[in-house]
Amino acid sequence: MAKRDYENEYSQQSFSLEVSYILDLVKLVKEQEVFTNKDLAQTMGIGEPKITCFIQYAKIIDLLDDKRSITNFGRKILNMEYSYDYLYSLLYYKLVRGSNNGAHLYFSKIVNEILYDISFQLNNQISLQDLKIEMLDHNIRNIDENDHYNYTRQAINTLSNPNTGFGKLGMVKKVEDNYEIYSYWPEPLICAYIIYDRWEEGSVAMKIDDIIRGHYNFGRIFFLDEETVMGILEDLQQMEYISIETIAGLNQIRINPKKSKDDILEAIVDEA
Repeated sequence: MAKRDYENEYSQQSFSLEVSYILDLVKLVKEQEVFTNKDLAQTMGIGEPKITCFIQYAKIIDLLDDKRSITNFGRKILNMEYSYDYLYSLLYYKLVRGSNNGAHLYFSKIVNEILYDISFQLNNQISLQDLKIEMLDHNIRNIDENDHYNYTRQAINTLSNPNTGFGKLGMVKKVEDNYEIYSYWPEPLICAYIIYDRWEEGSVAMKIDDIIRGHYNFGRIFFLDEETVMGILEDLQQMEYISIETIAGLNQIRINPKKSKDDILEAIVDEA
């Protein structure tokens, strides 16, 4: 089977991601598995092109599968709709976890390649123009330069918008013509889910440095320092989701073989 070209398929949306609309769309899919874009557009009161775009976003963040049916993750997300800390941090992770993992190319590169470094600087700001220029250096292939600028602007505005995007997390704040970048301390269960979701089949351990600084892991995407990450890992060890090994030259964790990422989602729903 040919490898899906996620970078081109899922990185060139004409409309910004709007969380509430996408959740409404997923609810409709859950209620009636067979539907057309026209039916969804009429029910939601928006145009068919926007519906097509939102379906793409819903696939990116694992709410819908390739057949446009609701996923198990999507069902769990609908059960935590009013718990913003859990809801938005999970959807944010799905969005920025790397285009090679099915996530969004622009969001993934902006967060992991650019904003992470800025968050640790004394001057934690970046302008839209500087962001656009930096993104040109990250090998966005086969995309017209004007479109590239528009997708970059669209992504950073979604990350900062507290009404329709991920501004509720407080990580990206628009201040006049600049964007200020801050860390976000996620709930331990969110971090447990990310660890389990990123766990490679057959692996026996994950390096702590990969959790702190590795692309798409929770330390990097939430802009956390080493001390904060270690505190979260210690919490997860007390909760029996992981065990920490730092003796005899080891600096790694192991997950609990009796638990799964679906178990963690259930625990999140119970807390949400």
